[in-house]
Amino acid sequence: MEPLTLLISLRQFEQGLRQSFSICKMPTISTTSCNSSSYGIGESFSSHTELRHKLPHATRIDKKYITLEREVMCHCSRPCVVKISWTCAHPGRRFYACARGHHRGGCDYFLWMDDKFTNYVSCILNDLVGTISNLLEERRSHVDVDEIVKLRAENNLLRSKVVKLSQELEASNRRYFILKLIVLGAIGWCIWVLFEK
Repeated sequence: MEPLTLLISLRQFEQGLRQSFSICKMPTISTTSCNSSSYGIGESFSSHTELRHKLPHATRIDKKYITLEREVMCHCSRPCVVKISWTCAHPGRRFYACARGHHRGGCDYFLWMDDKFTNYVSCILNDLVGTISNLLEERRSHVDVDEIVKLRAENNLLRSKVVKLSQELEASNRRYFILKLIVLGAIGWCIWVLFEK
């Protein structure tokens, strides 16, 4: 399942629970246990994923972007981009930001697009991000181990070829030496026969 589809499904699930059980409260989980360092999430997860500029209510969802109804403009009169926060406090929460960004001469425009998730949903998303991160790391390590095994097998094959070629070279050198002795012996015998007469 695509992360964006999963995120939308979680939002719909949460809204459905709120409407169905307006009297009951969702169980809360402390967000202090949800920190990105416990998952080994590096800079790439704490940064933001850029989607597409335009606005809140998605009319169509593709794998790569969201088509939205109207544009939101930042302080420098440019269409905003929609980004996704993957920080521990706001996992999967979309927000508007200046397309140029503060570091490239843009403004500091910032506006949350989505409502804040409950602690329960935030922790679930953090756990999912952590699980994905761990699986990717495990996959990388398995690829490395498989690569090492493959390279060792290839190395052993090449070593055996080198040994075989060196043995063939020695045998070839011996044959060449014997052939050289035979030719020299034949030439010497011919010379001896010619001078004997």
